[in-house]
Formats: sequence, structure tokens, C-alpha cells
Amino acid sequence: MLGRDQDAIEYLEQSFAINPEDDGTLHWNYRRVAAAYARTGNLERAQQYLVRANQLWPFDTVRSRAPELLTSPVYVEQYRRFQDALRLAGLRDHAAEDADFGVPADVALRGELFGYTPMEVPGVTTIRTPELAHLLERIRPTVIDTMTYT
Repeated sequence: MLGRDQDAIEYLEQSFAINPEDDGTLHWNYRRVAAAYARTGNLERAQQYLVRANQLWPFDTVRSRAPELLTSPVYVEQYRRFQDALRLAGLRDHAAEDADFGVPADVALRGELFGYTPMEVPGVTTIRTPELAHLLERIRPTVIDTMTYT
């Protein structure tokens, strides 16, 4: 985040060598080193780490990597540069809304924020982004995201 990409690469590579086990955050560190490699111009190495990251956590997108502290213009700019590096490394910008993962619909409630979702659910009408935009514009509902508290 500070632009010290060579230092980041060196320390992250050392950490991978010391502790190669995944504690649930390895995909995040793979993305960090991928971004650092991308900013130094080593796109081949950046893409290799991005592939590893996506194998561990296939749900990530550039847009899901957004700054949390919007009150700090310096932090926001650092994060924008991080997003640009992830794009350069090859991370997809957003999830395709028509991606069909072959997940059957069921009646179970899930607590996970991310995951493969069914394309259709019996008794429910599925709408796409254009229809949602039109709906939001037309009736201006209050939308509450109970998963991320927004």
C-alpha cells in the first residue's frame, strides 16, 4: 500500500517459505504479492500468484477490494493504486451475474457472505442488473444489506 513493492515481495515470499500452510488468509497475501509484482512490471509472476489466490478463493473481484476508510484521501488513493495493480495482474473487475455454477436451489438458509449461488429458485423471480436499476429508480425502496451492515 505504501509503494514499497520490492520490500513487499521479499517479505511475502519469505513468509510463504516459512509457513506455506493456509490459515484462511493465504489467498489475500497471494493477491498482495501479485499486486506488488504487477507494479514492478513482472506480470508473469503476478498472474501466477493470482491463479493461486483464485484457486483458494474464487469469489474475489477488483470491486470487492474497496477502501474501508473513505475519510482518508491518502488511504483511498493507496487503495485505488492497489486495485489498479490487481487489474494489471488480471483480477476480474466484477463477478458475472449470469455465471451458472450448477448449484441446485434448496430451502436452507446460509450464513456465508460469498459462495456459488443458484441461477433460479422456485417461486422467485430473478432480475438482472438493468431491471434492478430501473426498479430502484422507479420506486426508490430502502435497501438493507443484512450481510454487510450497510
